[in-house]
Amino acid sequence: MFKGASHRAGTNMLDITLLGSDATGEVHIRIAEMCDLLDRLDSTMPTPRKLWQFRTFRWDNGCEIRGYENHSVPAE
Repeated sequence: MFKGASHRAGTNMLDITLLGSDATGEVHIRIAEMCDLLDRLDSTMPTPRKLWQFRTFRWDNGCEIRGYENHSVPAE
């Protein structure tokens, strides 16, 4: 679950909560650091569609992603 700019209006932080059947994690990161930090999670996305959605979120928030094409939506 991602909480965008409206969650912490006027700050430069992004809140991310990861929910799973075994555990839950929460992190607060500066948006300026977000691109480098979230890039590391690409390999954890279980399907091409989820990877595209995850990269789209980052792209929409100003990250540059090598090889990403927003119009190339996976068909799954």
